[in-house]
Amino acid sequence: MEETAGNQPGFDPNHVLQMEEAANILMSPNSAYDARKAAEEFFINIRNGKFSPEYCRLVIEATSSEFVTFEMVQLMIMNLFKQWSIFESQVFQQCFKYLLENAVHKFRASKLIRTEMLRACAKLLKRSIFDGKACDADMLDQTVHFLLTNEDPQLQAIACEFIEAIAHEFATSWRSSNLGISFDFHVRARHSFEVFF
Repeated sequence: MEETAGNQPGFDPNHVLQMEEAANILMSPNSAYDARKAAEEFFINIRNGKFSPEYCRLVIEATSSEFVTFEMVQLMIMNLFKQWSIFESQVFQQCFKYLLENAVHKFRASKLIRTEMLRACAKLLKRSIFDGKACDADMLDQTVHFLLTNEDPQLQAIACEFIEAIAHEFATSWRSSNLGISFDFHVRARHSFEVFF
């Protein structure tokens, strides 16, 4: 397995195939030790790479592997957080809408991916609590209201999952110094959420 697209000059479908191959090795109980270690290293290199949200989205669209999709959702959020002060609001809003729409439609049957996408949206909401870059109170209210009042019981259930993900996100205080999130931020974010939402 070769590492390609490390600095993401352009989307490479072969990179997706390599991700899927590495994912299959990691998911297989019969994989050799050396192959498993190489696959783990491959994904570590991806996590440390500079992949844009758009690249992550293209991988999600191209792959049929839940493992790869899960990794790309996490990578998208991690890289958005790292570049919070650099990207324009439009980038964060597009990612929020993309993840939410896919949780509701394309991946609604996959509990693993649906849950991870809703958790990612909750993280974006929390991170944008003060600047509204990814989602503000109005957008959240409209989204939850639409899902809850929909005639489709599955959408109502997803709305409840989303509310649960948001509540959990604001109740926890994960510390990620490499993402620039301080404990004080979590405390202030929780207080702001309780007051304004």
